[in-house]
Amino acid sequence: MRTHLGLKQWKCDHCERAFDKYTSLTLHLSAKHSEGEQPIFKCEVDGCDKSYAMKQTLRVHIRKVHEGIKPPLIPKICELCGKSFQSNALLVRHSYTHTKDSPFKCDVCSKMFKSKYELSDHTMRHKGIRNFVCPTCGQRKTTRHDLRVHMKYHNEEVQFPCKLCSMVFTRQPNMKRHMRVVHLGVKAFPCPHCDQSFGKAETLKHHVMTHTGEKPHACSICSKRFIQSVALKTHMKTHNKMK
Repeated sequence: MRTHLGLKQWKCDHCERAFDKYTSLTLHLSAKHSEGEQPIFKCEVDGCDKSYAMKQTLRVHIRKVHEGIKPPLIPKICELCGKSFQSNALLVRHSYTHTKDSPFKCDVCSKMFKSKYELSDHTMRHKGIRNFVCPTCGQRKTTRHDLRVHMKYHNEEVQFPCKLCSMVFTRQPNMKRHMRVVHLGVKAFPCPHCDQSFGKAETLKHHVMTHTGEKPHACSICSKRFIQSVALKTHMKTHNKMK
């Protein structure tokens, strides 16, 4: 079950690697962290300078690169809907759409995610990590996907205009949500603490924090806390002016 869920409980004490099997950890320790001179297995094919710490890895390299032998791809089939996937990890992630499970929890805001990669992207947003820079306007984004979506504004690629106003969207779901919330007045997210309802789940989340007193965004200079990150950014400008 840990393999299906992508959990890796065997952690290396010398680096950040983790493994789902103890045998994999022992192989890693002997290859990367064993004392003394480590064995090196070099590829003897002319013109190839590849070398590996494990003989098994060298064999895989020779079969794939020099002999053109690739292991047969056995698709993983979902028993509930019949969709096929190239790996078991993708199948497990897809299965959450049927079970509605989200096993990966954020330690900061308790939001749940279907994969550790989605959780990793979400965690970077909490930390303010934005490694991808727009070459046109210089705006920074957290993930490569966020940057691609942003670049559509500059490239004027696929656009979804609202039929009732001048708003234009780069994603159809955003346009549909705009129609539903702004023009149809649908507010499908009721507050569990009062009689108010909201058109967006994110707006409801911020509203609920006014009841619970939760303020997840803290100023690193004066420790003042805020509900939304945009409020924290505005607050930080006051410190910059003082400097």
